[in-house]
Amino acid sequence: MVRPTKTSLKAQSYADRAIRSCRKALLSDICEGMYREFVRNKNRLPYGHVTQLLKAIKPREPWLSRNVINKAFIKFRKDIARKNELSVPESVGVRSTTGSNDHCASNISDISNVSSTKSNIGRPVGTTEARKLEKKRQIIAAKNEITQKYLLKYNEARKQKRNRVDKGTLLAIIEQVKKAKKIDVEISPEAIRKRVQRNSLENHHLAGGQVSPLEKIEPLIANKYKAIVMGIC
Repeated sequence: MVRPTKTSLKAQSYADRAIRSCRKALLSDICEGMYREFVRNKNRLPYGHVTQLLKAIKPREPWLSRNVINKAFIKFRKDIARKNELSVPESVGVRSTTGSNDHCASNISDISNVSSTKSNIGRPVGTTEARKLEKKRQIIAAKNEITQKYLLKYNEARKQKRNRVDKGTLLAIIEQVKKAKKIDVEISPEAIRKRVQRNSLENHHLAGGQVSPLEKIEPLIANKYKAIVMGIC
């Protein structure tokens, strides 16, 4: 057996690094194109978009898979959202790094005006928590409904002595339920399949688990605590 030399090890390291860079650049280009379609289609990827991508790219790039593309796209969207959150309006930011004291004072007053008016706007105490709780319940109900509908298709396939349901069935069910319930969240098809496999058809939390005995009064307790902290009562 020939022992690798230092030169060959260095060459292998450079080659591996180049391959990783190429794959990263390819995924970045794919995510940019997917995001354009995502925005154009009202913040939703067109049905079958990833499947068509794989058909076109998979023969030349066999390392690509649906999971690799989905994970890269989720990270791409999170990065964009994070950049949008960190962006500062121009009217609040400093106009010039080399200016008179009047300019500096003007910038500081702009910032103070924003912070002083911030406390006067917003929703009444408790409404935000109530909306969050309602959205959470909608997501849980959607996941439970998707699981039950997929189980029906799964049982139908088994009765017909087929090993699996038709390709794309689960994705179609997910999109149908999300559209009916008017929610826009990422629902993992793999998580639904695992729930069907372990016969976990009804979940009461986003991450599963038992129902809290205080679930119905949790919003009241949270609102009461906030009111006390803010000196309302």
